Amino acid sequence: MQLIKQIKDTILVFKYTYPNCIGVFMFNRSSAHKGFAEDALNTNSMNVNPKGKQKRMCDTISPLNNLDPAPNEEDICGQVQQMCLVTIKIQSAKRKQKE
Repeated sequence: MQLIKQIKDTILVFKYTYPNCIGVFMFNRSSAHKGFAEDALNTNSMNVNPKGKQKRMCDTISPLNNLDPAPNEEDICGQVQQMCLVTIKIQSAKRKQKE
């Protein structure tokens, strides 16, 4: 969400600075792929199934400088978000599919 706000602000500045021009904005976020903490929640290192080695997940705190929440959404700035592994009984799900 912060990136979207920054882009909107950038476009406003560009339109003001160059009123008769068309801007083309390109982004290369490849450097951000390695910018995670060692214990960060990253889909590239998550297990598809309950078995296997899973990184230890740590609780995190939502930044105080997050954008305002969407209408009817709770403001979670500064609140702790607990990370937990949700397990699913795969066998019972497979049985239901066969029925």
